[in-house]
Amino acid sequence: MTTQDEQYVFNPLDPELAVDPFPILARLRAIDPVYAAEALGSFIVTGHDPAWEVLARRDGDLRWEQFQRMRHGDGVTDEPYFTIMADSVLMKAGEDHTRVRKTFQRNFRPGLVDRLRPAIVDKAHELIDVFVDPNGGPGRVELMAAYGSPLPLSAISQLLHVPREDEADIYNWMHGFKLGIQMLPLDEKQLKVANDSMIALDNYFRGLVARRRAEPEDDLVNSMIADTDDGTLTEDELIANLWSIYVGGHDTSALSICNAMATLLRNPEQLAVLQSDMSLLPNAVQEILRHIGTVHGTHRLLTEDIELGGHQIPANTPIMVYLSAANHDESWCPHAESFDITRDVPSDHLAFGHGPHKCPGQHMARAVIGIGIEALLTRLHRLRIEELEWERDALLFRGPEKLVLSWDSSEARA
Repeated sequence: MTTQDEQYVFNPLDPELAVDPFPILARLRAIDPVYAAEALGSFIVTGHDPAWEVLARRDGDLRWEQFQRMRHGDGVTDEPYFTIMADSVLMKAGEDHTRVRKTFQRNFRPGLVDRLRPAIVDKAHELIDVFVDPNGGPGRVELMAAYGSPLPLSAISQLLHVPREDEADIYNWMHGFKLGIQMLPLDEKQLKVANDSMIALDNYFRGLVARRRAEPEDDLVNSMIADTDDGTLTEDELIANLWSIYVGGHDTSALSICNAMATLLRNPEQLAVLQSDMSLLPNAVQEILRHIGTVHGTHRLLTEDIELGGHQIPANTPIMVYLSAANHDESWCPHAESFDITRDVPSDHLAFGHGPHKCPGQHMARAVIGIGIEALLTRLHRLRIEELEWERDALLFRGPEKLVLSWDSSEARA
């Protein structure tokens, strides 16, 4: 270890982590894959093996309440955005998390996603039809607003049989209440928006459940209602876990679609390989997720002391696990820094996490991302990036805030 490395102080708010995090995280991993960030009072994990170990632990909960108290003070537990959010599987811990998660695993099956695939494909082409020249001429689009965001929003709405006309309200409420779970302190205006949005989202899904009880449908909503009626879930947990599907699945998939297109267009040789053989698409999606996963990092508080990477870490010490860094660990995956859609992508990559909190919607995410990529590549010719601006709050998520693409020609759906 050099003197320079010994003096290095990691800053999780470094704006360069949004633009190009991998050199910073590679340096951190070279210093120590389990880095003691003394100034932060936490440990930063960038190695694949220690990340896998932390995420696999049953005592490794998100500890929603403790983190919120640390960020926003003790009074946060009285705020509506907190009390309603606490019933979500995203924030549950221990046995409660296990119980609620089982309902997702039982009801959110790959076969359910397969049934939705034709409708998601139709929506992808419907969105493209809006921004292409009907005569097949050149064009330009800001991809996030016109395609990346509305495609997964529609897919989730179809999963839950939510009317299309309600999507805009759900989107606005979802992004309003997310102010409450950001890493930065809340001002009074933001707190009001977070609370009002959370209440509105909660009320909407209570109304949806009431309608489904009166007029049942063969979908995920009624499957989860059955779990409530038999006592597996409480009514509040049912409501929270329905809107959690939007919260957990929308932004991550939207960013992933834009990450995918940005990555392919910045690696033209890999794009050419894919375009010459679209049967590689499922593997390409896996490599995109590994190479530039949208969920940048996740945190844990362990309830027991642990020895990790030669460090004795006391219980209740914050641990930040950089999933994107772990997926670039060359001691786990040879040439991990390179992007290669033909590689045998390790099945134990961490793009969806690992262990008790691994994303239960990963099958749907892969489907939406793959459909989104394929529709664009088959319809738009000689694509290129005109503008690319990265999200600046990249502590937990990473992706383009703005991605403007242009193309020379387009074609109608086959």
